[in-house]
Amino acid sequence: MVMLLFYSIDIIVDKPETSIRVRYSETDQMGVAYHGSLIPWFEVGRTDLLRFTGMSYCDIEKKYGIHLAVVGASLTYSKRIHYDDTLVIDTTLTEMGKSRLTFSYRVLRENVLVATGHSTHVCVDESGKPQRWPREINQQFTQMLQLNGK
Repeated sequence: MVMLLFYSIDIIVDKPETSIRVRYSETDQMGVAYHGSLIPWFEVGRTDLLRFTGMSYCDIEKKYGIHLAVVGASLTYSKRIHYDDTLVIDTTLTEMGKSRLTFSYRVLRENVLVATGHSTHVCVDESGKPQRWPREINQQFTQMLQLNGK
């Protein structure tokens, strides 16, 4: 008697992969990515991460009347990034407070780390006054942190 066992494998994707190709306008005279280019790439990764969880900046702004104001950002290069490189921006929510979020970024080229960074954001209303996260958003961010083991 032959017994065949079949296993089902669930693949769980816990966040999106954001790819960016370095454009010529994002480089300096030496063909190296200008440091100011990384902050917008971080924003693309962060926007993709939020959209992946079912939230978008537009939806958050329209539904709740709040904004995610950047109050801090940093970046560190570990290798040069050149024109036409294809990069992956790995974005993770790493900290959350009553009105504050911190995202971490890893920039990879062919699975090699080329830069890292962080950005910190505060929930503000239309006038710029800090606000607590609305309950629904707080729950979404809490779930994101739990997925990341935080």
